[in-house]
Amino acid sequence: MAPIHLLIAALDNVYGWYNRVMGNFMNDTLNDFKVTDRQSFIKFLDLLLKDFLDNPESWENKTLPDFLEALSAYTEDIQGYYDNMKLNVNAEKPDWSTFADILKGATIYE
Repeated sequence: MAPIHLLIAALDNVYGWYNRVMGNFMNDTLNDFKVTDRQSFIKFLDLLLKDFLDNPESWENKTLPDFLEALSAYTEDIQGYYDNMKLNVNAEKPDWSTFADILKGATIYE
């Protein structure tokens, strides 16, 4: 059996690798992550939380009241975003990706 300090060092290496991979995945994909169904929405929420924990300075709305206020306002205005971006999305018939767009928008909406 390996000494405990070797096992701890090995686990620390795996944990460090995991954090580097997930950190790069988050930075590279949060804005480009495609939500298509409930399972991808769940992954998106995990990425959103990780982004908040790792990059709070990039979030305009850091408190729950501020975030909920922005969430309400962005939900009201999201059709304008879709129209301006020429995305051909009807916010009156939302899908999982619409909910992801609203949550992402509420992080920075003023």
